[in-house]
Amino acid sequence: MIEFDNDIYETLYSNIPNTQEERVNLILQTKNADVIKQNIQTTVDDLARIRKRKLTFTWYLEPVPSKRPRANSSGGYPQIYVPNAALIKREFQKFFRTNFPKFKPIHTPITLYQVRSYLRTPTWYPRSYKVLAELGVIIPWGKNHGDVDNFYKAYSDCAIGTLMEDDRLIGRINSEKFFSLKPRVEFEITFLERWPKGLEKLIK
Repeated sequence: MIEFDNDIYETLYSNIPNTQEERVNLILQTKNADVIKQNIQTTVDDLARIRKRKLTFTWYLEPVPSKRPRANSSGGYPQIYVPNAALIKREFQKFFRTNFPKFKPIHTPITLYQVRSYLRTPTWYPRSYKVLAELGVIIPWGKNHGDVDNFYKAYSDCAIGTLMEDDRLIGRINSEKFFSLKPRVEFEITFLERWPKGLEKLIK
C-alpha cells in the first residue's frame, strides 16, 4: 500500500531548489567543481560520438491493449498474471524472428520507444467519418477503445527477450492510437550503439 507523507517529503526535499539551473549550481558547490565540469564535458563529448540506430517496422494485426493483472491460487500459492500477455509475446516472437532473424536483442540505452496502434475503424461510421479517421483527425477516444498506455504496455512487454533485453533500457516512450481500415501496430525504436563510457555499471 502506498502512503503519502508530506512531512517526510518536506524534511527530505524542502531545501532543494525548484529550478534546474539552481539544482545544477547546488551540485557544483564544491571545491572540486572544475574537475566535475571536466568530467561532464568528457561525458557529453562521448555521447555526441555515439551513433544512434533506428528500427522501424509494422506488425499487421488487430491491436489488443494489455489487461489488468489478475490473481489466482493454482498450486496453493497466489500468482499474479496478465491475461493474453503470454499469447501476445509468443506471437510477437514468431513475427519478429521471422522478419529479423539475425537481430540481437538491444542491450544499450533506448532513447525512444514509439508505438502507434491502429484500431479497426468502426464499420458503422459514415464515409465522411471514415476518411477523417484514416487521416487521424478522429481518433479512438472513449472507454470502448482501450487506454493508450495499455497499448504501449502490451507492445513493449511482448518485445522483452526478442527485440530488447529489458524494458528498463527505455528512457522515453511515445504511445498513440488511431483508427484505420487496416489495423496494425507501427514500431519506431531509437537506441544507442553502445553505452556511454563509465555509465553502464553505474546505471545498471
